[in-house]
Amino acid sequence: MKKIILPLLVVFSTWSLFGQTDFSVDHLVNEKGTGKDFALFKNGSAANILVDPKDDKTIILVTGLFSDDVHRVTGIRPEVKSEPGSVSKNCVIAGSIEGSRFIKELVKKHKIDVSKVKGQWESCLIQVVDKPFKGIDRALVVAGSDRRGTSYGLLEISKQIGVSPWYYFADVPVKKHDELMIKSGSHIMKSPSVQYRGIFINDEMWGIRPWAEKTLAPQEGKGLGPTTYRKIFELLLRLKANFLWPAMHLNTKPFNFYPNNKLVADSFAIVMGSSHIEPMLRNNMRHAEWDAEYPGESFNYVTNRDHICKYWEKRVEENGKYENIYTLGKRGQDDEPGKEITVPVLEQVISDQREILRKWANKDVTKVPQVLILYTEVLNLYNQGLKVPEDVTICWPDDNFGNIRQLPNAEEQQRSGGSGIYYHFQWLNGATTAYPWLYTTSLGLTWMEMKKAYDHNARKLWIVNVGDIKPYEIGIEFFMRMAWDMSKFKKNNPRKFLIDWASRDFGPEYALRIADVMEKHYDLAYARRPEQMMMFRRGVKSWEWFSIDNYNDEAQKRIDAYDTLIKQVDKIYHSLPDKYKDA
Repeated sequence: MKKIILPLLVVFSTWSLFGQTDFSVDHLVNEKGTGKDFALFKNGSAANILVDPKDDKTIILVTGLFSDDVHRVTGIRPEVKSEPGSVSKNCVIAGSIEGSRFIKELVKKHKIDVSKVKGQWESCLIQVVDKPFKGIDRALVVAGSDRRGTSYGLLEISKQIGVSPWYYFADVPVKKHDELMIKSGSHIMKSPSVQYRGIFINDEMWGIRPWAEKTLAPQEGKGLGPTTYRKIFELLLRLKANFLWPAMHLNTKPFNFYPNNKLVADSFAIVMGSSHIEPMLRNNMRHAEWDAEYPGESFNYVTNRDHICKYWEKRVEENGKYENIYTLGKRGQDDEPGKEITVPVLEQVISDQREILRKWANKDVTKVPQVLILYTEVLNLYNQGLKVPEDVTICWPDDNFGNIRQLPNAEEQQRSGGSGIYYHFQWLNGATTAYPWLYTTSLGLTWMEMKKAYDHNARKLWIVNVGDIKPYEIGIEFFMRMAWDMSKFKKNNPRKFLIDWASRDFGPEYALRIADVMEKHYDLAYARRPEQMMMFRRGVKSWEWFSIDNYNDEAQKRIDAYDTLIKQVDKIYHSLPDKYKDA
């Protein structure tokens, strides 16, 4: 009889497990839960965290960040353990499906069903499980399809318990709790809408470079070293981003000047790339890598092809074992056209670069992520008939002001390499058109352009130029949320985003007023960005964008609108509790 009953119990329990309803991960946390929920923190005690030490290093690192976050919120730091026999009866079990022996065992015992997650890109299952192992009464299981999927799952919980992604870069205070309960059930974090989602740190001489040099890491000199990038990479993971073009402005030490930068990037599972003037992960700015390694030589592919190929090959040899997206093509040494570059020359450049990748990255070059960025003159060359290998991602640019210049046609949308977008929240190029100091690109414009791009199947890669990161926090998060889950952005509703963001980081009692201020700020800036008030016509400077003679003194009305806005900001600021004022 026992031989019949036991198999039936296994079958019934399996039916129950595989027939259960899956929920999204949008609402995981209950401050005061029910008996069915998981106690992450209760009665002064925090659940231990169980992780396989042989799992990916990124998961080990992010488990530590998660422990730090629980400590920030509760004052108690959960212990991270490596064996089931040493953990508390209530514990978190975190790991990747392929890399964690604990997750594999739970799957084998039919404690969790990972069929909707396994093999997916950056996906995750979050589930409360009873009696996962001997001696453990209950566990919160975070099982990722890969190292980033697991990390995003843990950091999503961090965000929902009260740690804003901007707790460091924007000084958003952590919300304290006496009790943290995670809802029971099976919660699925689906794969992202856009595969690669990242930022470009650019024109960094105003803020982040001097801050790093003089405050955060003076020992690392005039550049962004591993101390600074460690903070940036953490921010990217918290925003569910996975991709970076590093700082490369004139006189900034190149990313690879610091040998540990690429190691830190890999430890955070950040995919590295390089901008449209830095093919093959090489910084070509004056006094940077080309000038240092080939002093006095021309950066001209027609006349100096051998040395330029060796220059590129050396970098791929050094960095090829890490996750990279290789920028192909060639422009000038600085942010300028390559004078020798024509359609035939550029096709030869791309062919040579792919041979280098075939040698050092993968013999099957179609499996190496590559991108051609159609910035400025390169877009013109493409439209003249430039042939791009099918597996190479084509990255379509905006006009530097948030309006996408061109999108793929029906045939281009079917390319195996897919399409990407290079977008701008700031630009530095001349006194009349630069806008590097204020975030003035309206969320409505960003939504319209990126939704249009997504609808044209530009879903492989989104990257946005964010200057120094500050003051573009709102735009960065809006951009990354769209890239992560476009299903939540079918309609243009920037006000809802602003209210949700302000509620999370400042409190719901201030959210409506903050949203009102930001909407008015974007409206005024849409007419003319504050940094672009100068005109330059025929060698003469003037400031006549807004008339003092017409439209009932248009200029004065604009001044009055900004004066009213400043007063509203001041009123909100003085009403905030002190802990929020730095944010």
